[in-house]
Parts: sequence; C-alpha cells; structure tokens
Amino acid sequence: MTENDVPADEALSDVAPDFWDWSLATYDISGLPEVLLKLQDEFDFDVNLILWCFWAGRWYPSLSEDQTTELLRSTQTWHKRVTVPLRSLRRDMKDMKDILTKKGCKSVRRDVKNLELETERLEQDFLAEATKQGSTGQSMNADPAAAHRYFRLYRQLCLKLEPVGHLSVEGQMERAGTLFAEAQQLIHNENRGADV
Repeated sequence: MTENDVPADEALSDVAPDFWDWSLATYDISGLPEVLLKLQDEFDFDVNLILWCFWAGRWYPSLSEDQTTELLRSTQTWHKRVTVPLRSLRRDMKDMKDILTKKGCKSVRRDVKNLELETERLEQDFLAEATKQGSTGQSMNADPAAAHRYFRLYRQLCLKLEPVGHLSVEGQMERAGTLFAEAQQLIHNENRGADV
C-alpha cells in the first residue's frame, strides 16, 4: 500500500471523539504501535502529530495549509524541549539495570514515564483545541485524503534535507509515506463499520 491508496469512508459519528481518548483506543490497534514507533525512531516524528493527522483528517478536514503548518509548528518546541528529554531519560534509565534494582529507582522511572505521558496529553489538548478553533467546523463526511494532506505538510516540516544512512531525501519521503499509509490501513481495518 502506498500513501496515495486511500481507504474507503469509515462509519461516521456525529461528534468528534476526545482526541486523547481516541488516541489511546487507536494506539491499541494490533500492529499500529510498531508502525508509529518506526516513524518516531527512524524520522524523529512526534507520534501525537501523526495521530493528530488521522484524527483531524477524519473530523476536521477543512484546515488550510497555512493553518495546518502553524498548528504543527506550534507544538514542536514543547515536544522537543519537554517530551523528548523525558522520553530519553526514561529510556536511559531502562538501560541502568544495576541502579534500577535499588529501592525506589523503578518507581522514579515509572514517575518519569507518567510525566512523559502527561506532557503528551497536554500537547494533545492544545492540538485538539487549536484544531477546533481553526476549523470551519466539524465534518460529517470523512475525507481520508485530508489525513494524507496533513501528514505531507508535517513530513515536509520534519524530514532532514540530506540523506540519512542509505536513504536519500526522496527515499525518506517515500519510506515515511509508506509507513503512514500502513498505519492508516491498520486503523481503517480495525474500524471498518464503526468509529473508534
């Protein structure tokens, strides 16, 4: 599947679900966390923003290119300066097996993980509110192509302008688009006949 293969419309809901609740339910789709983490680890993408592309593309497909770009940029500082360092700390602590056996260290790592999740929830709250304010209104007609439009803008903001490893810039764009399409297909397959 490529990023240009757009799944057929899903069952529509009258009301957009809370972005955080929708994200938690969607993240539980079998195989989806692995695809999203590939996008995060290979390209430094923010999983919240990838999920936002799907959520906003489904319920708020009318954002302009300028609105979308501004919204995506507005969360980058928070993500890079707050969430990413907490994630790095949590991952580093996982590798410190000698220290983690000491009393209290596991609970500190758990507290860091909870704090990381809270920073992601705050980012999502901001994204949801800004999306609702910037949109011309909630759509009752799913537009699966909107998620791809939003992702293309996000991908352009994020991808490095030089080859990474064996991937050219074009290769990076293609790989990221393929992973996004794979994630969209997993969501579509899970939700065939019902909204998340």
